[in-house]
Amino acid sequence: SHTNIARFMLVFGQVVLAILPTSLFFVVRRETGSIPAAFLSSLLVGFGFHMPGHLMNWGKYPALLSLVCILFVFGLAYMIYRPAQFGKRKVLFVLLGFSILASALIHTRTLILYGLMFIAALMTLMWSRLSKTYKLIGWGLLLTFFIALTYSIQITPPLDLLFAGYLKDDSWMLILILVLAVFSAVYYTESTFFLLLWFALCGLCLFIPITLPTYGVQTLLDRPFVQMFSCIPLSILGGLGLSGLMKTTIRLLPDLKLVQHFVTLFIFGFVLLNAALHYKFYPSDCCNFVSRDDLAAFAWMDNNIPSDAKILAASTGLYVTSYESSQTPTGVDAGIWIPPLLSRPIVFAGRDIRFDSDEVHTDLCEQEVDYIYADGTSQSFDFQQLDGLPEWYLQMFALPSARVYKIAACG
Repeated sequence: SHTNIARFMLVFGQVVLAILPTSLFFVVRRETGSIPAAFLSSLLVGFGFHMPGHLMNWGKYPALLSLVCILFVFGLAYMIYRPAQFGKRKVLFVLLGFSILASALIHTRTLILYGLMFIAALMTLMWSRLSKTYKLIGWGLLLTFFIALTYSIQITPPLDLLFAGYLKDDSWMLILILVLAVFSAVYYTESTFFLLLWFALCGLCLFIPITLPTYGVQTLLDRPFVQMFSCIPLSILGGLGLSGLMKTTIRLLPDLKLVQHFVTLFIFGFVLLNAALHYKFYPSDCCNFVSRDDLAAFAWMDNNIPSDAKILAASTGLYVTSYESSQTPTGVDAGIWIPPLLSRPIVFAGRDIRFDSDEVHTDLCEQEVDYIYADGTSQSFDFQQLDGLPEWYLQMFALPSARVYKIAACG
């Protein structure tokens, strides 16, 4: 086949992103009986939050596809949960099993999510059979747990970005969901309890450690996965809440049809206006690691430096679980593509490294680092610092956004 894999992945990602909102429509439509509520949930997951669109910037295509699988499995589970509305439960169970298996092959962490969904559904079923007093106590415990968990995530450095992304880009939508969640809790109490509990259990998994071969200590779910998933329960709550709000306006203002329609149109207009003002329809500069200059530099290195040459690349201490060391290096420029594309080993160093220091130069020589790679991104090494020391760092290749230096004077 002559298919360009890179272009195929880009187009495929956009197709998946377009399909995703429709996955919520049918569940919310069945639960509420309201077409506007179902459309709102679809609109929210499509344009209400920075997720899942931001996954395209991260290049997390398996994670994006797993979201579609999550919603498909969720829909099948809902059909089994509502046997009065759907027949052929045996067929649904078989289809559910195959769907879970396929989902796990795409992204293994979805298994954790499905396990939490089952636990949340079971606990919700037990809660629904309690007396009114104990139900209120259950609500109090859930909200207390939710608030405590939110605070714990916010004060934990590697996890605080989970809320930072939503607070920075989606604050107005969060306020809207908070208001609509009240109506959702009034009219769809069990569904709201289940969604909040499922959401809270996912947050709890950010603090449960597991040890994996090669990867060391990780957690059941990591911050990017929970950040990606959060848009789903929030969007469903929005749809349920709109249905509850519509019922409230009908009950309070039964003769004012115009007001009833205005409330619905206002909510939709608010979401669309927020999308027009804040939603990013183009790739973010944050994650654009490779330019044409980088590709030219890679071609030059492939033809001009030895296959065993060791190359220094910029990094930062990025980490996504509360058990990783802050010193774990993560590449921040095109240098991260040198090992897979050129089969040359790389050594990481922080972008704030002082190349004019005798100790740094000596240390690089002792590590037997042969070359330094830098590109034009803000997180890469400083061109001016390296260009100012030609006796230590020889410029071998230079373009506006990519340069290669050879370390000299190592004795």
